[in-house]
Amino acid sequence: MRKLTLLLCCSLCCSIMFSCQPASNKQPVAANVASSIVVDAIPVDSGWGYMIVVDGKPFIKQDYIPAIAGNQAFKTKEDAEKIGQWVADKMKNNERINVTTNVLKELGIK
Repeated sequence: MRKLTLLLCCSLCCSIMFSCQPASNKQPVAANVASSIVVDAIPVDSGWGYMIVVDGKPFIKQDYIPAIAGNQAFKTKEDAEKIGQWVADKMKNNERINVTTNVLKELGIK
């Protein structure tokens, strides 16, 4: 029983150590994203959404306004394109993508 407990403790410690190690082979998001990033506004049931296309393949499809409660579509094609371009720029610059109500206000999206 003692050996089993010792073995389980050692396994747990090793698991924790390896999970806390930074992954040396991880590449930043921008390095993983190929050279071609395109933003497309897409019509949805009650307005507009956007799609981020990377090298001709859909990467992000956003039918509703992020950071807003419920499923509210963008009112205009231009609003969908604005936030889509903001997201694409963050991807290109390897920055964290966090759409908040403040970001929406800064971009003039209601």
